[in-house]
Amino acid sequence: MQDDLYRLRIERANSRRPARRHASGGAAAFVGKVTSTTGTPGTFVRVIPQGLTGSEVTNGAGTSTAGSGSQLVYLVGPSATVVGDLLVCRSVDYRWVAERMHTNGASGGGGIGTLPFCFCPDPPGTLAMVSTDPLCNFQMFQSCTITYQPTPAALLPLAIGANNYLSYPDGFPDPVAGGAIFYYRLTCQFNQWLLSRCYITSPYGSPYLDGILVTYNIGAPGNTCADDSLHLNDPVFFPGSDLSCGVSING
Repeated sequence: MQDDLYRLRIERANSRRPARRHASGGAAAFVGKVTSTTGTPGTFVRVIPQGLTGSEVTNGAGTSTAGSGSQLVYLVGPSATVVGDLLVCRSVDYRWVAERMHTNGASGGGGIGTLPFCFCPDPPGTLAMVSTDPLCNFQMFQSCTITYQPTPAALLPLAIGANNYLSYPDGFPDPVAGGAIFYYRLTCQFNQWLLSRCYITSPYGSPYLDGILVTYNIGAPGNTCADDSLHLNDPVFFPGSDLSCGVSING
């Protein structure tokens, strides 16, 4: 009899199907947008769960839509959060836990203003551009705010990436191009920051990416970067430019 009971237990155990696992490895997860003013590693931050929509195509613009309610999430770090950060929140030991990575852009990480192949770690998301003379060089340099943001859908055909430092939506008329509106684009390659202009519509093409107007070399006097800071005050203008112009970018 004991042998029969043992055999029945084995047969029953073998007949059970393994539980279905989630694609994420079994842990529930959601995307949350930070609403706390600041959040430091080792503290709880408040987020609002987000619904993600958009066309799932290469370089397709995705959007996040706020859900209902909010949730406290334990921030592992290693970096602090700011309002608007999107975090992947995972269930760990009956609590929601999230990371906010601090990574050098050259390693392809997810910093505040992460740019591939940039030696500056985590530049700030908002930068102030100041022109000393808005009329200089056919009104080429205007004072504005440049923010790290998703690339507008109208500029995606330029293949400049899903996120960029842009002055958009603030644009400026180009008198040389018949008043076509341009937006500033700031990008980084290794130890150089590059300022150019892009147009949604222009006589040169629609959309159109202009050449490099100004180069800033990190290490030159006034050009520095560190965690969450960027200072570009020593520009190198393109050949033939009006050297009396002055443009600085700080954040």
